[in-house]
Amino acid sequence: METSQQNRFHSITLFLSILLIIAINAACSPKPTITPSLEPANPSMNIEVTATSDNSPAKNLYTEGISLMEKGDLDGAISKFNQLVQLQPENTLAYTQRGIAKAQKGDTDGALADFTKAIELEPKNYIALNSRGSIYAEQEMIDKAVADFTEAINNNPKYAKAYVNRANLLAIKGEYEKSLNDYNKALELDPNNADIYFNRGATYGDMGQFDKAIEDYNKYVELRPNDPAGYFNLASAYAELQNFDNALFNINKAIELDPTTPQYYFIRGMIYGTKNLKDNAIADFRKVLELSQDEDLRAQATDLLQQLGVSVTPVAP
Repeated sequence: METSQQNRFHSITLFLSILLIIAINAACSPKPTITPSLEPANPSMNIEVTATSDNSPAKNLYTEGISLMEKGDLDGAISKFNQLVQLQPENTLAYTQRGIAKAQKGDTDGALADFTKAIELEPKNYIALNSRGSIYAEQEMIDKAVADFTEAINNNPKYAKAYVNRANLLAIKGEYEKSLNDYNKALELDPNNADIYFNRGATYGDMGQFDKAIEDYNKYVELRPNDPAGYFNLASAYAELQNFDNALFNINKAIELDPTTPQYYFIRGMIYGTKNLKDNAIADFRKVLELSQDEDLRAQATDLLQQLGVSVTPVAP
């Protein structure tokens, strides 16, 4: 009986390998990120609040608003920027920072209106352009988002965040070479930005250049050694290269850092399957059923358990 089960397990190893590659393809796709900036505005902008005396009401309102944002008091910050807008209705920076606070609070429509007003007042306001582009990206208005990121770059060619955001969208559109150019430029400007390595690695993965993806993910985990996502993507890239030993090492690290994510156990279970470690695979697929609330993932884990000869009684998540 043991021999029969072992042979059956060997017979589905290729199936597991194929399914593993399919499952990890989605793991390395960069997503557009909403990253409104809190950095000082371009000195070339005609922003009245920066020209006032240190003790002026406008300067104080702006400083207090930024301080409240940094403390997480978004309502308090918005109140300060409301007062600043009333005091200086032509102040582009007041609308920009209020829009950022609204975006962080989840008021997308209010943020979009503020960023648009800020740009009307100062068309070269690259922070507002980048922030509005981020809102457009969130709303899947990709062409508008790319246009705003491009205009932000035109107005400040040293603004790394706009390159990153545009690169993310270009990658999603499948324009990989253009995306890589933007990631490379962003890294020239901000060489220790872990997120850029992560997303560039994902783009290399989408292009099938897994060796380069691994280089970028290794840099990411060097910069952020406690983030399981980096090890998960490393495991995915190694699995694409059929290097299951390194894939297993990295997915183990991801689970060590985050033992509650069912997708990690699902991938590890399939890696165990390709290595003919049946009991380990079964344990991980059972763990998926224990942790996951996702019906599709649970169904896949159940199917794989049945493929491994395990009878599973359907249990509601």
